[in-house]
Amino acid sequence: MVKFLLVGDTSVRLEVELKGNDAEFFVAPAVRQTFLTEAVQKTSKVKVTHMGVETALAEFPRTIEGLKEYDVIMFTDVDSDAFQLYPDFMRTKVPLGPNRLKLVEQYVNEGGAFIMAGGYATFTGRRGIGNYHNTPIEKILPVEMYPYDDRSEWPEGFHSNAVDNNHQCIKGLGWNDADFLFLGYNRTTLKKGAKLIVEHEGDPIVAVWEYGKGRTMAFTPDPQPHWCGTFKDWEKYGQFWVQSFEWLTRK
Repeated sequence: MVKFLLVGDTSVRLEVELKGNDAEFFVAPAVRQTFLTEAVQKTSKVKVTHMGVETALAEFPRTIEGLKEYDVIMFTDVDSDAFQLYPDFMRTKVPLGPNRLKLVEQYVNEGGAFIMAGGYATFTGRRGIGNYHNTPIEKILPVEMYPYDDRSEWPEGFHSNAVDNNHQCIKGLGWNDADFLFLGYNRTTLKKGAKLIVEHEGDPIVAVWEYGKGRTMAFTPDPQPHWCGTFKDWEKYGQFWVQSFEWLTRK
């Protein structure tokens, strides 16, 4: 069984209620996207831990041993601050703790598997809030990031093109015959020596490579809404992720 840590894809809503000239403020409970976790757990091959954006700052592992409790780690829609800062970063405590992005690099170098999935707060992201450019995460990925807002929005939807149907991640899935549409992705450029599996107009959609003893994947759309589009409804959606986990972990 693959132990999978998903970090991100949650949101907390601040609500304002106006009563005459008065205002009340409420924080709504965190909302979790569960399309991915439900899909991979149906196969009984994956055990999922979902860590929300609102808890990652405090709960993401602070040691290499903690990271190695998982076979695959995915960041999606969670910015780099969640791993470089700590809950008490505004106090005068020095040092705060280890740079957890460097720990992820070490984790992959020593045989771990990592996926960065697209969104407004991953890769470089909307207005640069992801801020993973020039970090240890960019170093381990098969793609290079832009230093500015890297979103490519396709509200009309687009078909992606599989360029290697024999790669284990998509083998037997009939990717190019499927009718799902993505709604956007983070634009990146493929690194020399990386393997491009799926592209759109020359931009990587799915790319992989080996780093040290480990393997990594860049999945530049969002694995869950909204850029996910109808990908989440594809009958092979869960199988794609399971096959990708198996390639990443050499299982």
